[in-house]
Amino acid sequence: MCNNASIVFDAGPQEDNSGNFNINWTLDGGTFNTSDLSVDVDQTGQYILVLSGVCGTASDTSDVVAIELEFRGDTLCGLEVPGVQVSQQPEGSGTWSSPAENISFGNPSGLATTISSTQYGLFEVIFTDTRCPDDGESHVFRFVEQPVVSILPEEPDFCVDLDSLHLETLLAGNSTGNFTWTINGSPSNISEGQISFGPEEFDPLETHVIEVRTTDNFGVCPVAAGSISFFGQWCAYTIPNVVTPNGDGRNDTWDIEFIEFFPGTRVRVFNRWGQNVFENDNYDQFQTSRNGRGWDPEDLKEGVYFYEILIPAVNKVESGNLTILRDARPNRR
Repeated sequence: MCNNASIVFDAGPQEDNSGNFNINWTLDGGTFNTSDLSVDVDQTGQYILVLSGVCGTASDTSDVVAIELEFRGDTLCGLEVPGVQVSQQPEGSGTWSSPAENISFGNPSGLATTISSTQYGLFEVIFTDTRCPDDGESHVFRFVEQPVVSILPEEPDFCVDLDSLHLETLLAGNSTGNFTWTINGSPSNISEGQISFGPEEFDPLETHVIEVRTTDNFGVCPVAAGSISFFGQWCAYTIPNVVTPNGDGRNDTWDIEFIEFFPGTRVRVFNRWGQNVFENDNYDQFQTSRNGRGWDPEDLKEGVYFYEILIPAVNKVESGNLTILRDARPNRR
């Protein structure tokens, strides 16, 4: 029996006294009709009719096999989808076809095939059992475009101490429009297509990774992910031009503020005769002095000195005058 078809079982005609018969139709042992000599059946199973009366009992049996087709899935990701299958009971063979001109099949005579389309959208596909050439089973497949997401700017160049960072998604394909952001592996509560950060939200001298993920509307495509990475570049520093090493706790040392965020910085200080009085090839104000606050010119005389600072991290050279004052004594009572 072909898919979606039915068969009429008819036990008549009977003799005139057939109205006195007891009628019992069963399907796989279960009664489903006790009043009609003719029934319409559409299921697989063993059908038995028993007619009984005062003259005796008569019965007949028929085994029915209904061809059943079941398509696996109806929403496909991409324009070429392998492994699309139809389940066929009892087993047999058939052919795939489609009224849509943009649909083609990799194996049109197999239960499993590759379906290709030149367009995204809804398209009808037909599987026709070879035993039922006039009874093809229609099924509508939806072809969904794989979402692709990226983050702009791709290589952000900004100062983590001074600038804000604004990121936006560039989206293609089918998407729910919902996004999941992670910053250095930690999830964010932002679900929109853009995210912003203010100054000093990223640590200097560290690499940061920001990722965004999105899914398609139907949940059939792989998750789309885009990411960027950037180095935490610190840009500002302050070079004092006066040092008062008098022990009052203010300006006692030469603190080049934030210079620790510029590794490889070379610092040289000269007196007025050009003699080198201080030099450090990897200056870090928290590592070079005895008190951990900067260079302490305690052994130098009062006067004007000249400094030269090479900062390869930002490809800059700073130079200027440094005045050491010793007359500014702490107030005493």
